[in-house]
Amino acid sequence: MELLLTRTHAYSTLAQADWIITGEGRVDGQTQHGKVPMALARIGQSHHIPVVVIAGSVGDNCDTLYQHGVKAIFPIQPGPCSLSEALVNTASNVTRTAENIARLMDNPIN
Repeated sequence: MELLLTRTHAYSTLAQADWIITGEGRVDGQTQHGKVPMALARIGQSHHIPVVVIAGSVGDNCDTLYQHGVKAIFPIQPGPCSLSEALVNTASNVTRTAENIARLMDNPIN
């Protein structure tokens, strides 16, 4: 992970950000163990930058991420569906979720 963050200049680039938005296929308790969203959350936390995670699905024990800089986790699926439906609708679901996040950024809740 450290090599990826260094090679992409993540530390210096993200230090200038207002928000960090990242994603993962499934966010759960394992996310805190070396996955990209956790690394970005730590960078965000060190610079007081809110971090938002977009996920294909949200599993158990992801609440611990809030202690490490993640401000919100958004699943893209609006409800139960088959895998084939999820795959067909991924682009529109990500777009809808990102639009909703952008609306919050434009008018943050205080």
